[in-house]
Parts: sequence; structure tokens; C-alpha cells
Amino acid sequence: MAGFAAAHGLQLLQLREELDELIEMRQELALCLDSVSVRQQKEMDEQMEMIEQKMGEQKEMGEQKETDEQKEMDEQKEMGKQK
Repeated sequence: MAGFAAAHGLQLLQLREELDELIEMRQELALCLDSVSVRQQKEMDEQMEMIEQKMGEQKEMGEQKETDEQKEMDEQKEMGKQK
């Protein structure tokens, strides 16, 4: 009976060590996933900044085109008035 208890105790000790290793591996994996998540978020933020910058540039170009067209129309009106 004592041998059975000792063997059982040894088995429980081994299981506890394996459990501790698994817990440590889980913590390391969680840190890796956090690192990947942070990197992905940074990449997404950079992409959003680029998109917003391009949208701003396109808006400025559109506004400039409207201004140029308005100037051209105003000049044509002036030329029409002078004639």
C-alpha cells in the first residue's frame, strides 16, 4: 500500500511539473500574441494615416481644380463683358 501511495505521489508530482510547464508556455504564447497584436495595430494605424493623407491630397487637388475652373469662368465672363 505504501508503494502504491509513493508511486501515486510521484505521478502527481510529475503531473504538477508538466502543468507548471504548460502554464509557462501559455504565458509565453500570450506575450507573443500581444506583440503580434501591437505590431498589427501599428501597421493598421500607419495604413490609415496614409489613406487619410491621400484623401487630403485628393481633396486639395479637387478644391484647386474647382478654383481654377471658377477663375476660368470668371475670366470668360470678363472677356464677354469687355466685348
